Amino acid sequence: MDRKISILILCTIMLIAFSFPLSQMSTATDGIENVQLHMPEESIFFNDANQMVMIIGFWQQLEFDAPSIINVSVELTNGIDRYEWTYHEGVWGEAEHDLFIDKTKCSYNGERILFWIAVDQSAATGVWQLSISTGELKSEHDIELRERTGGVGFSTPDFFIEMSPHTTMQVFTADTGQYAKVHNEGAVPVNVDFYIEDDDFTVTPGERTLSPFSLGEYSLVYSGTSLASQRQELGGEVLITYKYVGPSMGTAQLIPSYNYPFDIIIFVGDPDLEFVEVDEYTVQYVTSVRMASNETRIFPLIIDGLGDIDLDIDGVGCMISSIELNGAEADMPFHLELVGDRVESFNITVEPTIASGSASLVYRINGDQYTTVIEIDSTGELQEDITENNGGYLNKLLPILVIGLLIVALLTMRYKKRRKVRC
Repeated sequence: MDRKISILILCTIMLIAFSFPLSQMSTATDGIENVQLHMPEESIFFNDANQMVMIIGFWQQLEFDAPSIINVSVELTNGIDRYEWTYHEGVWGEAEHDLFIDKTKCSYNGERILFWIAVDQSAATGVWQLSISTGELKSEHDIELRERTGGVGFSTPDFFIEMSPHTTMQVFTADTGQYAKVHNEGAVPVNVDFYIEDDDFTVTPGERTLSPFSLGEYSLVYSGTSLASQRQELGGEVLITYKYVGPSMGTAQLIPSYNYPFDIIIFVGDPDLEFVEVDEYTVQYVTSVRMASNETRIFPLIIDGLGDIDLDIDGVGCMISSIELNGAEADMPFHLELVGDRVESFNITVEPTIASGSASLVYRINGDQYTTVIEIDSTGELQEDITENNGGYLNKLLPILVIGLLIVALLTMRYKKRRKVRC
């Protein structure tokens, strides 16, 4: 009896195993092997059920190994929805729509066949059955059709390019940590294209495609010619588009693209100085500063441009002890011819003539006026006063403190004496 029960149990287990739904496993037979469905240049994307995932609305590569063949039929079905792709004696086709196949990219080398296929952007999501037939051979797989998920994130500061005047140089924004960052948050590769108003810019790295679920950091390289002192503001734009977008039977394109504008500032000069640009010249100078009353300081004045200028410099509340132009003494007023291929740098040595308050340097250039405000700091003298005052206060307080301590000591001794008497 036990033997009959064991045989019955064994038969039941075999019946259950062989009756397991074929739709849950690959039924590839000998001759159709290594079936792969994936986006071009990307790995196979599997879901949690270990089914290959096809993103609707995008081109996919379906490839597999097969013996020498003349005819192949590939069907993708979900109830009444159906796509069919064929290979017949070297001719590629799609039976249902004649739209969702790229015949120019299909290939067969006698061993491995490759279909470039897609489904419409409005196709139903869910589990579909993929059936591959060639002669008497057949391979079936459950695959998931999934909508494009995720998006694209973009972040960048405005790029700031700093250069020295009249100097040929390459500037790399990566050296100052300035990047445009693109985060591909979906399962579809994207193209990242930069458009900049100035052709002297290149983008690095040069790779255009950003793979799924990856972060790209892009910096700028400026390779322009030497420039006079100036400040330029340029516009740029990053266009991010999904790669391998397939055709659609609808009139509307359901796959979005993303445009992100950004600014580029090219500054040629000294970033620590105030910069003023007039029609025929530019001037850079210090706008405000604090000085000690006993301090001597050198102030820069940088002029660039093309043409004649008349310059005069006056001090208010301060004395100008010397003025040098490119290392040589210069007397005011001064006539200067700007030649356009170099900067003219003045060094102005200044000493305050007041103990505290506001002083200034006034520059007059071709009738225009610019001012450096100098706040004279008399902290040193004030500190001496404070020290003296503190000493005076201590001298006054010291006797009072000593007397107070003596009174406390006498009262303590008297209190202790009374306690002894009582005891």
